[in-house]
Amino acid sequence: MPTFSTATVSASISTSTSPPDVASHEASAALLAATPVVIIAAQPSCFRRTRAVARAAGLGGPLTHLPATFVSSRDVLTKCCPGGYCGKGSRLKPAARAVMDGGMQAHRAAWTHVAKSGLPSVVLEDDVRLLGSADDVAYAVALCARRGCDLAYLGASFEMLFSHAYYLTPHAARRLLLSPHAKQWCNGHKQDYVMRWECTKPALTRLNCTRPPRGLYVGSKPLPTTPLPSSLLDWQGVLGWGLFVQDHSSTPSFTVTIARKRLFDGLNASEVHGLVHDRCATAPARL
Repeated sequence: MPTFSTATVSASISTSTSPPDVASHEASAALLAATPVVIIAAQPSCFRRTRAVARAAGLGGPLTHLPATFVSSRDVLTKCCPGGYCGKGSRLKPAARAVMDGGMQAHRAAWTHVAKSGLPSVVLEDDVRLLGSADDVAYAVALCARRGCDLAYLGASFEMLFSHAYYLTPHAARRLLLSPHAKQWCNGHKQDYVMRWECTKPALTRLNCTRPPRGLYVGSKPLPTTPLPSSLLDWQGVLGWGLFVQDHSSTPSFTVTIARKRLFDGLNASEVHGLVHDRCATAPARL
């Protein structure tokens, strides 16, 4: 998997800082209200919390709950590490690879759902927080639709772009599923790297992708977008920028936390699911 600089990502993925066109606001809101939403959530309470986020963002279309996928290090050792050896480096350790394969499998399920439905959809992970408004989200989705884009990031970071909130077409979903870097098992990178690669590889073959249109918000006050101080990437436990961000303070990333504690080591898939706790019951939906 190639590496990317911020300049490469910025040059490859278009953005817009223009305010929404008032004349097209009604049509944009109607498009957003009909857009299906796929929510990747570990627990029913996480789904309900993220459903509230989606509705607050103006996403009124049908909702699909896809379970988060938890992979054990035992599974990785069996499928990916002949003779019990996975290679050198922390990224190749079974616990780290379990996190990568789990995330990839969950997003592959989302891409499969979108491809089969034939409808452009928004995909949300269960730790998202809404920083923009419904008008902002409507503008971003409508902008992608008008430009014929394949994938619109509704939340992002600088180099890694992330995968916690995005709008994608069935064409983009099929392309991601066919990517040689998005396997069901034995991945060397997480799904956000795969999406970034498909958006930034040579121009003739890459997807047409857009970044969030305005930058990072704190409440309703937009902050400067270029450059953003690095401290804003972890503002009050919030990670990223755009219309949706990841909030690891109120809804911590369960798979990463468990992997760091090595609690997946030696467990099978059913035992891993038994460790999942209900972390979303009281988490707020927005800042």
